[in-house]
Amino acid sequence: MKEEKISKNISANRKETDPSDSENSMGLTSMEFKEISGNILREYNLKDVDPLLSLVNLTVISKGGKGYYLVTEPSINPDESKIVRTIIDYVYNSMPTLEEDGTFFSRKEKVMGYVDKVIKEMELQESNLDMQKITYFVIREMNYSGISPMIFDPLVEEIEVTSAGKPVTVIHRDFTEFFRLETNVYFSSERNLMRFVERISDLGGRDVSLASPTQDFILKEGHRVAVTYGNEISLPGSTLDIRKYPEAPFTIVDLLRFRTITIAEAVYMWIIAEAKKFMLIVGPTGSGKTTLLNSLLMLLNPNAKFLTIEDTPELRISNEVWVRFVSRSFNFDTGKEVNISDLVKLSLRYRPDYIIVGEIRGSEMEYLVQAVSVGHGGLTTFHGGNVEDVKTRVASLLSDVVAKEFRNLLSSVVVIKNVTDYSTKKQVRRVTGIWETSGDTFEKVISYEDNEVNRMTPQLRDAMNMLGWDERILREEIKRREELLSYMVRKNINSYTQISSILSEFYLYPEQAETRLRS
Repeated sequence: MKEEKISKNISANRKETDPSDSENSMGLTSMEFKEISGNILREYNLKDVDPLLSLVNLTVISKGGKGYYLVTEPSINPDESKIVRTIIDYVYNSMPTLEEDGTFFSRKEKVMGYVDKVIKEMELQESNLDMQKITYFVIREMNYSGISPMIFDPLVEEIEVTSAGKPVTVIHRDFTEFFRLETNVYFSSERNLMRFVERISDLGGRDVSLASPTQDFILKEGHRVAVTYGNEISLPGSTLDIRKYPEAPFTIVDLLRFRTITIAEAVYMWIIAEAKKFMLIVGPTGSGKTTLLNSLLMLLNPNAKFLTIEDTPELRISNEVWVRFVSRSFNFDTGKEVNISDLVKLSLRYRPDYIIVGEIRGSEMEYLVQAVSVGHGGLTTFHGGNVEDVKTRVASLLSDVVAKEFRNLLSSVVVIKNVTDYSTKKQVRRVTGIWETSGDTFEKVISYEDNEVNRMTPQLRDAMNMLGWDERILREEIKRREELLSYMVRKNINSYTQISSILSEFYLYPEQAETRLRS
């Protein structure tokens, strides 16, 4: 690796304008960009997201055992900055809302039309202004200012701000050996960070203030955001965390290719879920519980009726018959709180084949247990580190009678964790094993090292009976599903549409599916 200095000629806020002056600053917040040098690990841009983003270069470097994520944008002079501010005024006053008009990138032509109009009105035609660059900065400021490139980058999974003056950090999908990468971007003052927190909260439909210094909300792209405001509850000041929602959620094929899960584990979970047995996915924050749950749902019969219940809408499935409930907190605008427990009770009126709760945290477990006990398939996730957490913490949420019923109904516990790959030192998400329950005890029935489902476990036999199979059919189904998953991995079939089509054929026309596998 060669050592190279990465120049940061990015921000008009840094040199050409006064960052403390909101009238002179190009965007809603003033951000600073540091110069950092080191060993270059990767350089890329975001032209595949949109050609306009070819102007933005991203560089990952290592230095002193740390990883850095460097953002390089084109330089912008005072005249260009003035044009950007003027166009933003035009845009906010004249253009349709995002919900009416798609993404910001879909409005490039209209924005460029405004650019041309403003240039003529300001008599700047002779200045040889770069319309593409001006358009980029308009879209940048209409989005998330200096952190927009991180939002647009599909390889960035999380964006973190711990205080003003400290670098923004990101979690990068391809460089997990560093845990997180320090960027060259930071907020120059607490005032600017507070202004940005106000701005992003407003984009998420929330008001943040010293009287209400915390908010948790979803952005229009589906990203989950948590903020604190000022130094009321966080020191030394405001904080921000954005957990990004992938534009195309990972499918079971992606997880198999990433080695998050094995074919044996996937087949076991598939059969248990198809039999409508109660299964719990357990793991710590950021371990991929929701991603695993979402990918598993895609394997179930596409003609089944699914009802999902979440605090924040993260699940995305392709079934035609999908009822989606989201809880609501109390405020003076919306009125009454509607919590997860309320929605689980309501879900029984809809006669779903499967009730899926995004994450169980409290008393809603009682209602989910009741739903499963009358024949609905039940799937959910739980924040924990191991199966013992299920026995101790879940039981503490329930009355003795319901806790006993929960233990009797729960069939399997799937544990997913972030682990360190010994050879690469990368952090990887991995289903470390699956446990079956028998009263108060847990038995590990499948490990990550298993290549196939090699024994008839008690819960598999129970699933066999519930599905109306005999042992011969169960063994055939295990083999068929292992072959189907292997086929999709081999052919890299990982889109929702393709997988749904193949599974419809698998369930309804098994002969055709067999022919496909042999081709």
